[in-house]
Amino acid sequence: MDLVEKIGKVAIVVILLCGMASCGKTGNLKWENSNGALTLIENGVPVGVLDIPEIEGITHKEKVEALDSTTFKATVAFKALKDLDSVRLEAGFVHNSGSGFWMIPSVSYNGNDWGRGKEPKGAKADGQWRTVSFRRTPIPGAMYSEGNRYAIATWAEAPKSLKESFSCSLRPGDNQTDHHYLWPEEEMPVTYANRDHFEPGWRNLTPMRKGETVVFQIYIHLSPVQEEHRGMRSFLDKAWELSPKPKVDIFPSSKLWELGIRYAKESLWAEEGN
Repeated sequence: MDLVEKIGKVAIVVILLCGMASCGKTGNLKWENSNGALTLIENGVPVGVLDIPEIEGITHKEKVEALDSTTFKATVAFKALKDLDSVRLEAGFVHNSGSGFWMIPSVSYNGNDWGRGKEPKGAKADGQWRTVSFRRTPIPGAMYSEGNRYAIATWAEAPKSLKESFSCSLRPGDNQTDHHYLWPEEEMPVTYANRDHFEPGWRNLTPMRKGETVVFQIYIHLSPVQEEHRGMRSFLDKAWELSPKPKVDIFPSSKLWELGIRYAKESLWAEEGN
């Protein structure tokens, strides 16, 4: 068998395998209004729903924008109908699948069920779902979970002011997984204050005046579940692509050399006898 024939047979096998496993592609994803809630549908089957708990004295409007075939930006605008002394706003994406693996980057890796340390174990503490400040995660409010078919990743826009600070909560269940966002910022029921050390949780109590609005902007990204959790690569690439980046001047090598020599002459010092 010559090389060309071998390559041809390998190509046929690859094509067949891609057809059997959909070659890592997603189906036809679209959002529909179902029973008053925006629901993500794939070929007529619900994948998940944009979940917004109702709060007395607060109204909300939501929309979802498709950024590409697997990435969506959900905008939820809350508006106070009256003066409220304190509010706790919530919104999230509920995936219609349990999770074989879940992660809040830099915080919890499938519940941190490893080692002898006292890192936050599990998604609950004292019977309550853990809530975590967006500051804990390298991507604001990033959460990742792997269901039966899809790996779901969500994250949010970085706050532009202290008042916009928020928290996240990943809530894996037997038949669904909730990627949940909360405002104002909190860490409940406990906060991880130092290595292997917890303190009582805290919650900011923020009033809203009549007519005041608060806006959540949540990114939702889907990718097929892959071995060794490789699906997270897709969401990390997408989050980097969508993140704002400062414009940085790129100097030519001659300029870098000039600056290096200047630094050596003006900023490097030697002390006699040291």
